[in-house]
Amino acid sequence: MAGDLFGGDAPAQRESGATGPVPLAERLRPRTLADVVGQEHLTGPEGTIGRMVAAGQLSSIILWGPPGTGKTTIARLLAEAVGMRFSALSAVFSGVADLRQAFADAEKMAAAGKRTLLFVDEIHRMTLRPPIGNSSFSSSSLAGTYIPQPYNQFCSSDAGRVFPIGAQS
Repeated sequence: MAGDLFGGDAPAQRESGATGPVPLAERLRPRTLADVVGQEHLTGPEGTIGRMVAAGQLSSIILWGPPGTGKTTIARLLAEAVGMRFSALSAVFSGVADLRQAFADAEKMAAAGKRTLLFVDEIHRMTLRPPIGNSSFSSSSLAGTYIPQPYNQFCSSDAGRVFPIGAQS
């Protein structure tokens, strides 16, 4: 990791164009998969993620660990390492409409030759449930929108448009 942790030229500040102080956590965040500490068995050359990157072939995976352990960072770095667009959703706050929008955006990017890594945080919570704050929800309003349907259509290895990575704690 290059850069001064306490100086004004932190990599995060230069990349985002942010003004003012950059949080220490952002300054310490790994910039490449090689910078990830403590997960060499996954991100190293012989690890599962390292081999996927070397081959340029991704598989769907689920990253598990307590909050703050780097699941989102690893997914973002994985997308960057293989030249994919990174798109993130939270299963807690997202619904079917958000998932469909993510697939539609990925479809547009695929037409331009760019694949998408779709990161779904708290993926174990992605179910057909009422959206937060929607008391008028009925399961009949979701007829034909079972979540695996778009997943199967867009995430198959043949289509190669969307590569889902899930995280749960």
